[in-house]
Amino acid sequence: MPLEDAMIRYIDGMPEIYKDIFRAFPRAEPRRRQGDSLFLSTIAVVMKELGGAKSLTYHFADVEQACVTLARYGFFRAPSVNHSLMLRPTQRGEEVIEYLSGVHAEQPMIPALDPPPGFVAT
Repeated sequence: MPLEDAMIRYIDGMPEIYKDIFRAFPRAEPRRRQGDSLFLSTIAVVMKELGGAKSLTYHFADVEQACVTLARYGFFRAPSVNHSLMLRPTQRGEEVIEYLSGVHAEQPMIPALDPPPGFVAT
């Protein structure tokens, strides 16, 4: 789904730290599929590389706070897993990742599986 003009203006006006978070996804995992999660620590390492190229310094706490803000605005689902923050892009987040990085993440293609005989959902 193409982004609306208002969303494009919003994204273009974001501070670089937020844009670099989105750009970090395909750099961290080039073969990732839509909805794949990444650990915050992985994003922070890639952010440090991106920041170094621009003479910016991204500290882990800054990246973490920016990710929390993006999750609050609906770009990520941010569940805590074993006390490690994982970020899973929402559909809107995926659209922004593609817009900023030019990389389209494929849809997962998992074949359907019928339940075994006698299976009762709990």
